[in-house]
Amino acid sequence: MRRATAIAGILRFTAGAIVCTVISIGQAGTPPVGTSVETHGLPGIRIEALTQSAPPLRCWVARVDLADTGMEVVVSRGGPDPDGPGPWKTELMTVPDIARRDGLLLAVNGDFFLAPNTKIAPTTGPAAAPAHGKYEKNAPASPVGVCLSDGTDWGSGRAEAAMLTVDAAGNVEIGPKKALPKGIRQAISGGPMLVSDGIVLTAPEQGATAAASTSPAAGKARKTSSSVRHPRTAVGLSKDGKTLILLVADGRSIFSSGLSERELADLMLGLGCDVAMNLDGGGSTTMTVCDGPPAQPTTLNHPSDGTERPVANVLGIRPKPAHPKAGTP
Repeated sequence: MRRATAIAGILRFTAGAIVCTVISIGQAGTPPVGTSVETHGLPGIRIEALTQSAPPLRCWVARVDLADTGMEVVVSRGGPDPDGPGPWKTELMTVPDIARRDGLLLAVNGDFFLAPNTKIAPTTGPAAAPAHGKYEKNAPASPVGVCLSDGTDWGSGRAEAAMLTVDAAGNVEIGPKKALPKGIRQAISGGPMLVSDGIVLTAPEQGATAAASTSPAAGKARKTSSSVRHPRTAVGLSKDGKTLILLVADGRSIFSSGLSERELADLMLGLGCDVAMNLDGGGSTTMTVCDGPPAQPTTLNHPSDGTERPVANVLGIRPKPAHPKAGTP
């Protein structure tokens, strides 16, 4: 494990542009060259766009004030359960479509998931199903880990290497859990853990990702992808627990090379995370905002598929007054 001891070491693969950006925003409140503060009319949410040139990288960082009593952190599912007692738990939907349906102010893609005719689709057993096309809207799917939306447990029921939970009082926690604590209202799985107690975790301490723990094919992909730069999505908490930090990094393009898991962990630490975990990335990576009545979702990043990939669930921010239940189609 490695504790950050020097600001210059937060991102070894850069010349320090992003590092200087983070520190300048925190100390002076004015973004330097290479950084812009997005204005989206969302009280309690600050969005920063971070860029660098060598290697090329574009990131969007949303800082959510958890002390704002007008908002809450929620987990929203995709579509309805397509087969009742069968193996599938939801239907794939894009992040903007889920955000529009559930009235979310901000949303990012969530947990790894299984779906027919995808890289980690089951090929045998009861979950094997006719192909619906790769990541096709309304295709049946199942999140790999635990998922709770407004107290309803609709995921696989397995605690994973990393999990974000929200209790009835709105307290948010991120960390590895062997079982879901009582009194939890929202939960989403992911992995690996990137930062714990202000320390960037080395590979042996990270644990397997949710996908790798379920599918041999996903495990093989995990071994090759963790050290390779890809689009990434991550979530973290400040040390005082008052700020939720959501990050998406574009990748697989000439405009943005993406991040390795270690680079992602270093960046989350540099952004002020005391704890942080990885979420599904690659073509799933999406950050969407809805900032006006009627809500019109806007995707901030540039998904590597060329458009938003349908996913099984999202992690979002929802206004408290007069809201629909998360996950209600």
